[in-house]
Amino acid sequence: MKLPSDYLEQGWCQDSQARMLDGTPTCPSSEQAVQWCHIGAMNVAIEHQGLYAKYRGALRDVLEERHKTRSILVANDYLYNQYGQAQAVADAREAERRLGLRDV
Repeated sequence: MKLPSDYLEQGWCQDSQARMLDGTPTCPSSEQAVQWCHIGAMNVAIEHQGLYAKYRGALRDVLEERHKTRSILVANDYLYNQYGQAQAVADAREAERRLGLRDV
């Protein structure tokens, strides 16, 4: 099962749920998508598994503890400008760990 952090690690973007290789916005589930924002990664990885609400809640808890915000959009489009892709991946992995989707 591919998790949100796997998509974010493969490629991360802002201001669009997903982007193609040339930077053009696309649907997160598109075969041409090579980058995802946090919400796009959630949509493509978690939505069809019935875990969307639980994952969103766990991620918001992580964001509040680490960055003092519960907004996924604020974290992805503003905070990660400072911290970068690695922090987006780390936050996603922590949310996944809390849900028992990832060991470490």
